[in-house]
Amino acid sequence: MFVMYKEPIEKGLIGYAGQLGKDVNDLADDEIMYVVEKVAEIAGEVGTNIIMQGQHVPELFGFSTQIPQHEDFSAKLSADKINFHKKWTHSDTKLGAPLFFSELSENEATDIEGARNFFGSNPGMEIKYNFLRDEYAKILDGIDREIYYLSE
Repeated sequence: MFVMYKEPIEKGLIGYAGQLGKDVNDLADDEIMYVVEKVAEIAGEVGTNIIMQGQHVPELFGFSTQIPQHEDFSAKLSADKINFHKKWTHSDTKLGAPLFFSELSENEATDIEGARNFFGSNPGMEIKYNFLRDEYAKILDGIDREIYYLSE
């Protein structure tokens, strides 16, 4: 780094020593380190800006402001935030909020046997269940259909 930034470091030492009213040779180690750190900081900023320009980051930032996302809105409640929340949670549907599998209790009828028991308590419902079962089986290929019926 010292070879690459020799000239800026020398100019920085001369300028800093002049501010303190000292000669460059009279600067203490911490004062020299301060100048070196400042040159490294500026070099880092310049390097980052060059990389950002090369990768068209300003153009990307400009483009992203034209297509705002929900996280771009302020903390203030807005119609956009409300609409996004409703789309995400489906809270405005008549079905209500979605139920996660982790929220189901152990004794709820969630498997095929439980569904058969649920529909089997009412003969009319059993006919509907058989119809739904067969309609679902139609979308399965041969092996999956066979596995599905065997699980029955």
